[in-house]
Formats: sequence, structure tokens, C-alpha cells
Amino acid sequence: PLHSSTILPTSPIMNTPMVFPFKKVEASDQYPSSIKWTQVNSKYEINVTTLEEIDVSVLLPHCLNVLNKIKKEVGTEAHVGPSLFKVFPRTLSIPLTSVWDQLVEDVGVHEFTVDNFEQKLKDFIAAHTTEQDRHELAQQLLHPVKPRSLSVQAFQYRLMEFNNYLHWLPGQDIPLTPVQLKQAFYDGMPHTWQERFINSGMNLSQKTMAE
Repeated sequence: PLHSSTILPTSPIMNTPMVFPFKKVEASDQYPSSIKWTQVNSKYEINVTTLEEIDVSVLLPHCLNVLNKIKKEVGTEAHVGPSLFKVFPRTLSIPLTSVWDQLVEDVGVHEFTVDNFEQKLKDFIAAHTTEQDRHELAQQLLHPVKPRSLSVQAFQYRLMEFNNYLHWLPGQDIPLTPVQLKQAFYDGMPHTWQERFINSGMNLSQKTMAE
């Protein structure tokens, strides 16, 4: 296993499976719809699309997008957990809603807390993904290649986003440390960019991802 102090050597371009595309592909055939709900005396609303497919590259971003939107929208802490359980299934297709309802019913959820929801969300994601998805994503992180049309900042943000995705997928591959993530970012940049970085006299170990 790699330690946090490890700086990996620059990796050659590898035929690593692309679990998630670095450049986001926006769905052109579906527009977000408004979902409104009331919790006690408070009214809330978010705009999201409906999840129709189970491909990991679509399913996982949808789940986390809904989770984050509800957390951002609901200002009262006591309303967050119940809102998550109430609203999330409304963002799923009818077949996927049935899967979610069955997962909640099988174990039984007596307290609608954020922690309980996030555990159920992991179970829902695990029902449609595999440990191989997590392993391939970990490999994609270790050997990234920045697309020519993607900005440097967008490439950086996607690496951090993918690293967070690992936490939600079934399996044992651990997320990259900040040092490893920084090395992966450097390795994924074009050789001309790497040469300019080296010729400028900068040291990778002394730079943060933001710099």
C-alpha cells in the first residue's frame, strides 16, 4: 500500500478503463423538474432530473447530486434526514423506486436521520454496481489523462470528485491521499505542461492542488 508521503513516478499513458468520463456529458433529452415538499411548517424545493438508468456513470452522480441539493436546500437540521427519505425516491423511475422501497423495508428504518439515509443510499448504489467498478475507478484515478478540450481547473475538480466517488462504491480500494491525488493530477497533464512546470523551478512536493 502507498503511504501519504509517497510521490509516485510519472506514469505512462495506460489503457485504464474509464468508469466516468472526465468531460461531463449533459443529457439533452431530459430537463430538471421541480420537486416541492413540506417538512413540519417549512416548504422546500429542488430541481432535478429523474434517474432512468443504472449505468454507474449516471446513477452515482445522480444520487450524490440529489443528496447535496437537499442538504443545501433544507436549512433546519432536524428536517434534513426526513427530507432525504421523502424526496430521494421521487427522483427515481418507477422500477428504481421499487428497488429503493424494498431496501428500506427489508432492514427497516425507524429513525429518518442523515446517517441512516446515507447508509441506505450506499446499499442502493451497491445494488447496481460492483467492486470492479470501484477498482477500475481507483485505477482511472492513478493513471488519468486530461482531455485536450478540458480546462486544467475542470480536470482538477473531476479528479477530486472521482476520489470522493470511491467512498460510495462497494469494494476495498481506498481513496487517494492528497499527495497521491496531486501526483495523479501532474501525471495526467500533457508532457509540455509538465516540462514547463519543471523548467520553472517549481517543486511538486511544495505545491498544493489549488496552486
